[in-house]
Amino acid sequence: MKNRDGDRMIQVQNGRFHVNWLGAGGGAYPRYESVRSEFADLWTRFFQFVSARCSIKLRPNQWEVTYVNHIPKGTVWTSPVDWSFFRPLGGVPNIEGIVEGESFDGEWHFVIPPQRGRLHVAWQHGREEAEEHESPNEFIRLTLTARGPTDPQDDSTAAVLSGLDLGRETIVRSFRALMSDAANQYWGIKNA
Repeated sequence: MKNRDGDRMIQVQNGRFHVNWLGAGGGAYPRYESVRSEFADLWTRFFQFVSARCSIKLRPNQWEVTYVNHIPKGTVWTSPVDWSFFRPLGGVPNIEGIVEGESFDGEWHFVIPPQRGRLHVAWQHGREEAEEHESPNEFIRLTLTARGPTDPQDDSTAAVLSGLDLGRETIVRSFRALMSDAANQYWGIKNA
């Protein structure tokens, strides 16, 4: 379900409740605190609705936070050789006179110690559709997803929000650490 402005969406699935910001159309990027507050309100209302209508008590067992970053060509990179701005990858190599690196897709998986969750990082090189006679715009889609378990004895909204906060902090700090100093400077990220 989308809101009237078309910039937020709620997904209710069997075993899942998501609140998403939809970045299509160049809308203003919301701060985490506003999305968190909106999630808390919507989750509480959904929780109360289900409890009243279905006579069951929801027990959240997992939290998840995802950030999707589009990094356009011409910002911190101009060709795959420049992908060293992302520390784990380095540049896509050329073998002089034989081949030139064109693309790369990959995933990395990390544990949030001590077993509080996991961070999943996905790198995808993509091209947007272009008008006829124009070159497609290239970008990197860098997706960071943190998820972990909630305390099975604590079904409170606070327990879920605590997990979301851990996930957000893990993503923000990991993004900084995974980027080169030059990339962090380009984006104005301090304390990198």
